[in-house]
Amino acid sequence: MMMEILVMDCEECGTFWTTLKSDYKIHFATTAQRGLNILSEKVGLVFLGIDLPDMNSMEALRLIKRDYPSTAVIILSSGGTEELCIEAFRSGARDYIKKPLKAEEILQKIGILL
Repeated sequence: MMMEILVMDCEECGTFWTTLKSDYKIHFATTAQRGLNILSEKVGLVFLGIDLPDMNSMEALRLIKRDYPSTAVIILSSGGTEELCIEAFRSGARDYIKKPLKAEEILQKIGILL
């Protein structure tokens, strides 16, 4: 079974993910609600942006970990605080990446977590 990746992030970030060449099926959602609707047992990794328009990202993280506790979540942030980072890890995030995203870093994280 091919593991799938879900990216929940801002609309303008979609270009990066469509150009990222990987061996995984990548789903993209611009809102937390859309992302939560896509989430399934097949999704092994979620990249969760901090600036979602419809829901606090920490709340989205808690919902993901409640329904799919074994799914790894990496937080994506363009300028988070130390407090946000700590809250993310305490809520179950596996990693925290600052934007701008770099393809080699993302592919390395995917390789480690999947």
